Amino acid sequence: MKLCFREINFSYREHQVLHSVSGHMDSGWLTCVLGENGSGKSTLLKCISGILRPERGIVELDDRGIHNLHLRERARRIAYTPQYIKTDNAEVVYDFILLGRKPWFSWKEGEADKAAVFEIMEKLSISHLAFRRMGELSGGERQKVILARTFAQGTDIIILDEPTNNLDLSFQMELFHFLLREVREQGKLIITAVHDINMALRFASHAILLKEGRVVSSGTVQKTVNEESILKTLNVKNRIVEIDNTRVMVPLG
Repeated sequence: MKLCFREINFSYREHQVLHSVSGHMDSGWLTCVLGENGSGKSTLLKCISGILRPERGIVELDDRGIHNLHLRERARRIAYTPQYIKTDNAEVVYDFILLGRKPWFSWKEGEADKAAVFEIMEKLSISHLAFRRMGELSGGERQKVILARTFAQGTDIIILDEPTNNLDLSFQMELFHFLLREVREQGKLIITAVHDINMALRFASHAILLKEGRVVSSGTVQKTVNEESILKTLNVKNRIVEIDNTRVMVPLG
């Protein structure tokens, strides 16, 4: 499985957000998209997931143009979760997660769909929330439930737009450990926009660094996320040090 995008340009009205962005991603990669607010991270994720159609350039999944795929087929291969999802506070958690299975059934869920929901709830340790209402959940619980719906969709490609926003450090660590297991054990391709450089350094295999809609650097985290690329991307002087065999970015000044 390979996701490839070439020379992607995208504008909102007269404001160009992406400028000839290219890259590729493969199964078994955890790829972090890094950049300042307004750098084009969310727009890039929407383009490569097929939600937005680039004004120029192409996005291909296994050598097929992503917009040539039927919507149901695309939904069976790519799951996308935006930064913000409006939920019905009265909706039951199980029913909310089950919505992720819609690409696989027409009128009524089957036993495989129910099993997929309970399996992902077990993986994320939220089985006890199954029959609670969305409005009763804490912020961390709600984020886990949203993530569960995304993974219940049963796709090989998962695209997440800043899934750790406004969440405490313990949940961020728990989330990234889960993503890493899914990549290593299930061979999924996971692409996520993040602000925290150190989360990318610790967990990601690959990274794309964006600055004003242009690629500063892309490739393996080891090669692309360094003092020079961080300074160029985020305008932050920094030092990268190694602690317990893990690289850590320390801001300076």
